[in-house]
Amino acid sequence: MISRQDAQRLEAAVKSAEAGLDVEIVPCLFAQCGAYHEAPWAAAALALAAGCAGAWPPLLTLGAGMAAAALARWWAPLRRLLVGRNALEHAVAGRAKDVFFERGLSRGARRDRVLVFAGLFERRAVVLVAETVRAKLSGEAFAPALSALSTAAARGRAVDGMVEAVARVGRILREAGSRG
Repeated sequence: MISRQDAQRLEAAVKSAEAGLDVEIVPCLFAQCGAYHEAPWAAAALALAAGCAGAWPPLLTLGAGMAAAALARWWAPLRRLLVGRNALEHAVAGRAKDVFFERGLSRGARRDRVLVFAGLFERRAVVLVAETVRAKLSGEAFAPALSALSTAAARGRAVDGMVEAVARVGRILREAGSRG
């Protein structure tokens, strides 16, 4: 998904951000966190309702429904709109938690871990931290890092955003006293 050069940049950013910390920073970019099967159905239903309300001929109404469903399946902005903000946020949060716990990031053998996670299709990001790290930080401590990541990802520069987010997470952890 990312080039070798981008992977090396990200690796260097993590190494720099972790320097002097007792916390491991784990970046994760996901292309899409959910299947969103409901989007084509919602688009078709809207088109069919418009056709019925506008007294369109049945074949035109059916064609509009099929075209709307196809458009929602293949055009990301429409799919995001039809799925809705809450479903997108829920999908990203759920996938991030899956990664955090399935990969054992919640329990560090020698040091705590922080997951910096982005869902690219969703244009959303979250940071998940181990309990001991959470105890040192306020609830919104990572908001600047998430904002940088989400903004860059929305512009098609996900790796740049992740590099910036990782650097900011490192600074935030240092300020919170997570030194090694």
